[in-house]
Amino acid sequence: MNNGFDLLFNNVIIYDTLFWGVKTVTEHPNLTNFKLENEEKYNLWSEFVVKNFGVENLTDENYLKFAPLYPEFSKIIAIGYATIENKDNKINRNLKIISEKTEIEILKKFNDVLEYYDNIGKSTNPRFEFVMCGYNLINYDIPVYLKKYAKYFSDDQDTRLSYMMKSYLSSKPWNSNIIDINSVYTMNSSLPFVGFKAMVETFNLKQADNVLSFEETSKYYWENIEQDEKNTMKKINLQLGNQINTNIQFVNKFRTI
Repeated sequence: MNNGFDLLFNNVIIYDTLFWGVKTVTEHPNLTNFKLENEEKYNLWSEFVVKNFGVENLTDENYLKFAPLYPEFSKIIAIGYATIENKDNKINRNLKIISEKTEIEILKKFNDVLEYYDNIGKSTNPRFEFVMCGYNLINYDIPVYLKKYAKYFSDDQDTRLSYMMKSYLSSKPWNSNIIDINSVYTMNSSLPFVGFKAMVETFNLKQADNVLSFEETSKYYWENIEQDEKNTMKKINLQLGNQINTNIQFVNKFRTI
Protein backbone atom coordinates (compact mmCIF):
# COMPACT_ATOMS: atom_id res chain seq x y z
CA MET A 1 0.00 0.00 0.00
CA ASN A 2 1.48 3.37 -0.95
CA ASN A 3 1.02 6.71 0.75
CA GLY A 4 -1.42 8.05 -1.85
CA PHE A 5 -4.02 8.97 0.76
CA ASP A 6 -1.48 10.81 2.92
CA LEU A 7 -0.82 12.97 -0.12
CA LEU A 8 -4.49 13.28 -1.12
CA PHE A 9 -5.55 14.47 2.33
CA ASN A 10 -2.88 17.20 2.31
CA ASN A 11 -4.81 20.36 1.44
CA VAL A 12 -1.89 22.12 -0.27
CA ILE A 13 -0.19 19.19 -2.03
CA ILE A 14 -2.10 19.94 -5.23
CA TYR A 15 0.18 22.97 -5.71
CA ASP A 16 3.26 20.74 -5.48
CA THR A 17 2.07 18.08 -7.91
CA LEU A 18 3.04 17.33 -11.48
CA PHE A 19 0.02 15.79 -13.22
CA TRP A 20 1.05 13.92 -16.34
CA GLY A 21 0.17 11.17 -18.75
CA VAL A 22 1.43 9.33 -21.82
CA LYS A 23 -0.57 8.66 -24.97
CA THR A 24 0.34 5.59 -27.03
CA VAL A 25 -1.00 3.82 -30.11
CA THR A 26 -0.04 0.61 -31.87
CA GLU A 27 3.05 0.68 -34.08
CA HIS A 28 1.04 -0.65 -37.02
CA PRO A 29 -2.56 -0.20 -38.25
CA ASN A 30 -3.34 -3.95 -38.20
CA LEU A 31 -1.80 -7.39 -37.75
CA THR A 32 -1.31 -7.96 -41.49
CA ASN A 33 0.79 -4.81 -41.77
CA PHE A 34 2.57 -5.68 -38.53
CA LYS A 35 3.64 -9.08 -39.90
CA LEU A 36 4.75 -7.65 -43.24
CA GLU A 37 6.90 -4.92 -41.68
CA ASN A 38 8.36 -6.82 -38.72
CA GLU A 39 7.60 -10.52 -38.71
CA GLU A 40 9.92 -11.29 -35.80
CA LYS A 41 8.19 -8.80 -33.55
CA TYR A 42 4.78 -9.88 -34.83
CA ASN A 43 5.63 -13.41 -33.73
CA LEU A 44 6.47 -12.13 -30.26
CA TRP A 45 3.07 -10.43 -30.02
CA SER A 46 1.31 -13.55 -31.28
CA GLU A 47 3.13 -15.74 -28.77
CA PHE A 48 2.30 -13.34 -25.94
CA VAL A 49 -1.42 -13.21 -26.80
CA VAL A 50 -1.84 -16.95 -27.40
CA LYS A 51 0.03 -17.88 -24.21
CA ASN A 52 -1.84 -15.46 -21.94
CA PHE A 53 -5.25 -15.01 -23.55
CA GLY A 54 -5.81 -17.77 -26.11
CA VAL A 55 -5.46 -17.95 -29.89
CA GLU A 56 -9.05 -16.71 -30.37
CA ASN A 57 -7.96 -13.32 -29.06
CA LEU A 58 -5.27 -12.82 -31.70
CA THR A 59 -7.35 -10.30 -33.67
CA ASP A 60 -6.95 -6.83 -35.16
CA GLU A 61 -9.54 -5.48 -32.74
CA ASN A 62 -7.64 -6.70 -29.68
CA TYR A 63 -4.32 -5.58 -31.12
CA LEU A 64 -5.60 -2.02 -31.53
CA LYS A 65 -7.22 -2.03 -28.08
CA PHE A 66 -4.56 -3.62 -25.94
CA ALA A 67 -1.13 -3.37 -27.59
CA PRO A 68 -0.92 0.35 -26.60
CA LEU A 69 -0.66 -0.82 -22.97
CA TYR A 70 2.68 -2.44 -23.70
CA PRO A 71 5.69 -0.29 -24.59
CA GLU A 72 7.24 -3.20 -26.47
CA PHE A 73 4.41 -3.06 -29.02
CA SER A 74 3.36 0.59 -29.05
CA LYS A 75 4.64 4.06 -29.80
CA ILE A 76 4.29 7.30 -27.87
CA ILE A 77 2.50 10.03 -29.81
CA ALA A 78 2.05 12.58 -26.99
CA ILE A 79 2.81 13.35 -23.35
CA GLY A 80 0.69 15.84 -21.43
CA TYR A 81 1.45 17.54 -18.13
CA ALA A 82 -0.06 20.14 -15.84
CA THR A 83 0.65 22.03 -12.64
CA ILE A 84 -1.65 24.06 -10.41
CA GLU A 85 -1.31 27.62 -9.11
CA ASN A 86 -3.31 29.44 -6.48
CA LYS A 87 -5.02 32.39 -8.11
CA ASP A 88 -7.39 34.41 -5.95
CA ASN A 89 -7.83 31.37 -3.68
CA LYS A 90 -8.87 29.22 -6.64
CA ILE A 91 -6.91 26.56 -8.46
CA ASN A 92 -5.52 27.68 -11.81
CA ARG A 93 -4.48 24.90 -14.19
CA ASN A 94 -1.44 25.15 -16.46
CA LEU A 95 -1.74 22.33 -19.03
CA LYS A 96 0.63 21.56 -21.91
CA ILE A 97 0.76 18.75 -24.47
CA ILE A 98 4.02 17.61 -26.08
CA SER A 99 3.22 16.14 -29.49
CA GLU A 100 6.08 15.78 -31.96
CA LYS A 101 6.90 13.65 -35.01
CA THR A 102 8.94 11.01 -33.17
CA GLU A 103 9.08 9.32 -29.77
CA ILE A 104 12.62 10.59 -29.25
CA GLU A 105 11.56 14.22 -29.66
CA ILE A 106 8.64 13.76 -27.27
CA LEU A 107 10.80 12.02 -24.67
CA LYS A 108 13.53 14.65 -24.88
CA LYS A 109 11.07 17.49 -24.37
CA PHE A 110 9.37 15.76 -21.44
CA ASN A 111 12.76 14.96 -19.92
CA ASP A 112 13.49 18.70 -20.03
CA VAL A 113 10.20 19.26 -18.16
CA LEU A 114 11.16 16.76 -15.46
CA GLU A 115 14.62 18.34 -15.15
CA TYR A 116 13.01 21.75 -14.73
CA TYR A 117 10.93 20.53 -11.78
CA ASP A 118 13.93 18.62 -10.40
CA ASN A 119 15.90 21.87 -10.39
CA ILE A 120 13.14 23.62 -8.44
CA GLY A 121 13.55 20.91 -5.81
CA LYS A 122 17.33 21.28 -5.77
CA SER A 123 17.03 24.98 -4.98
CA THR A 124 15.37 24.35 -1.59
CA ASN A 125 16.80 23.15 1.70
CA PRO A 126 15.88 20.47 2.54
CA ARG A 127 15.47 19.20 -1.00
CA PHE A 128 11.91 19.38 -2.28
CA GLU A 129 10.37 16.74 -4.55
CA PHE A 130 7.24 17.18 -6.64
CA VAL A 131 4.47 14.62 -6.26
CA MET A 132 3.62 12.82 -9.52
CA CYS A 133 -0.05 12.12 -10.28
CA GLY A 134 -1.70 10.16 -13.08
CA TYR A 135 -4.65 7.93 -13.85
CA ASN A 136 -2.72 4.65 -14.15
CA LEU A 137 0.75 5.99 -13.52
CA ILE A 138 2.22 2.90 -11.85
CA ASN A 139 1.08 0.27 -14.35
CA TYR A 140 1.05 2.29 -17.57
CA ASP A 141 2.58 5.76 -17.86
CA ILE A 142 5.76 5.25 -15.83
CA PRO A 143 6.67 1.82 -17.32
CA VAL A 144 6.02 3.11 -20.85
CA TYR A 145 8.11 6.22 -20.24
CA LEU A 146 10.99 4.39 -18.55
CA LYS A 147 11.27 1.58 -21.09
CA LYS A 148 11.20 4.00 -24.00
CA TYR A 149 13.70 6.28 -22.24
CA ALA A 150 16.11 3.39 -21.65
CA LYS A 151 15.72 2.29 -25.27
CA TYR A 152 16.80 5.63 -26.68
CA PHE A 153 19.02 7.28 -24.08
CA SER A 154 20.90 4.61 -22.11
CA ASP A 155 24.11 5.39 -24.05
CA ASP A 156 23.55 9.15 -24.27
CA GLN A 157 26.06 10.86 -21.99
CA ASP A 158 24.23 14.18 -22.28
CA THR A 159 20.83 12.88 -21.19
CA ARG A 160 20.20 11.47 -17.74
CA LEU A 161 17.09 10.06 -16.12
CA SER A 162 15.46 12.64 -13.86
CA TYR A 163 15.88 12.57 -10.09
CA MET A 164 12.08 12.41 -9.81
CA MET A 165 11.97 9.10 -11.71
CA LYS A 166 15.00 7.64 -9.94
CA SER A 167 13.47 8.54 -6.59
CA TYR A 168 10.24 6.75 -7.50
CA LEU A 169 12.05 3.61 -8.68
CA SER A 170 14.19 3.38 -5.54
CA SER A 171 11.38 4.16 -3.05
CA LYS A 172 9.40 1.58 -1.11
CA PRO A 173 5.84 1.27 -2.50
CA TRP A 174 4.38 2.75 0.69
CA ASN A 175 6.81 5.65 0.62
CA SER A 176 6.73 6.77 -3.02
CA ASN A 177 5.80 10.30 -3.98
CA ILE A 178 2.96 9.09 -6.24
CA ILE A 179 -0.78 9.58 -6.46
CA ASP A 180 -2.06 6.87 -8.78
CA ILE A 181 -5.75 7.61 -9.34
CA ASN A 182 -6.43 4.05 -10.45
CA SER A 183 -5.00 2.68 -7.19
CA VAL A 184 -6.45 5.11 -4.68
CA TYR A 185 -9.95 4.94 -6.16
CA THR A 186 -10.24 1.35 -4.90
CA MET A 187 -10.12 2.84 -1.35
CA ASN A 188 -7.69 0.08 -0.27
CA SER A 189 -10.17 -2.64 -1.20
CA SER A 190 -9.23 -5.79 -3.11
CA LEU A 191 -12.07 -5.38 -5.62
CA PRO A 192 -11.15 -4.82 -9.28
CA PHE A 193 -11.04 -1.26 -10.56
CA VAL A 194 -14.43 -0.48 -12.12
CA GLY A 195 -13.09 1.73 -14.90
CA PHE A 196 -12.57 5.38 -15.81
CA LYS A 197 -16.16 6.12 -16.88
CA ALA A 198 -17.68 4.64 -13.73
CA MET A 199 -15.28 6.67 -11.58
CA VAL A 200 -16.18 9.86 -13.47
CA GLU A 201 -19.91 9.17 -13.06
CA THR A 202 -19.61 8.34 -9.35
CA PHE A 203 -17.77 11.54 -8.49
CA ASN A 204 -19.53 13.72 -11.08
CA LEU A 205 -16.25 14.82 -12.61
CA LYS A 206 -16.56 17.23 -15.54
CA GLN A 207 -15.61 15.88 -18.97
CA ALA A 208 -14.96 17.42 -22.36
CA ASP A 209 -17.43 16.64 -25.13
CA ASN A 210 -16.84 13.91 -27.73
CA VAL A 211 -13.76 12.44 -26.06
CA LEU A 212 -12.26 9.22 -27.42
CA SER A 213 -11.90 6.28 -25.08
CA PHE A 214 -8.49 4.68 -24.58
CA GLU A 215 -9.66 1.60 -26.51
CA GLU A 216 -10.73 3.69 -29.52
CA THR A 217 -7.53 5.69 -29.88
CA SER A 218 -5.37 3.44 -32.08
CA LYS A 219 -8.20 2.68 -34.49
CA TYR A 220 -9.05 6.39 -34.79
CA TYR A 221 -5.38 7.32 -35.19
CA TRP A 222 -4.66 4.88 -38.02
CA GLU A 223 -7.92 5.63 -39.86
CA ASN A 224 -7.31 9.38 -39.89
CA ILE A 225 -3.65 10.33 -39.39
CA GLU A 226 -2.61 10.32 -43.07
CA GLN A 227 -5.62 12.27 -44.31
CA ASP A 228 -5.78 14.88 -41.54
CA GLU A 229 -2.85 14.82 -39.13
CA LYS A 230 -3.65 18.15 -37.47
CA ASN A 231 -7.24 17.38 -36.49
CA THR A 232 -6.47 13.76 -35.69
CA MET A 233 -3.85 14.77 -33.13
CA LYS A 234 -6.10 17.56 -31.87
CA LYS A 235 -8.81 15.04 -30.96
CA ILE A 236 -6.33 12.61 -29.40
CA ASN A 237 -4.68 15.39 -27.42
CA LEU A 238 -8.13 16.46 -26.21
CA GLN A 239 -8.52 13.00 -24.72
CA LEU A 240 -5.14 13.26 -23.00
CA GLY A 241 -5.90 16.73 -21.66
CA ASN A 242 -9.32 15.59 -20.46
CA GLN A 243 -7.76 12.71 -18.52
CA ILE A 244 -5.23 14.99 -16.84
CA ASN A 245 -7.99 17.46 -15.99
CA THR A 246 -10.01 14.58 -14.48
CA ASN A 247 -7.03 13.70 -12.27
CA ILE A 248 -6.84 17.29 -11.07
CA GLN A 249 -10.55 17.25 -10.20
CA PHE A 250 -10.10 13.98 -8.32
CA VAL A 251 -7.24 15.34 -6.18
CA ASN A 252 -9.10 18.60 -5.59
CA LYS A 253 -12.12 16.67 -4.34
CA PHE A 254 -10.19 14.64 -1.78
CA ARG A 255 -7.95 17.39 -0.41
CA THR A 256 -10.88 19.08 1.35
CA ILE A 257 -12.59 15.96 2.76
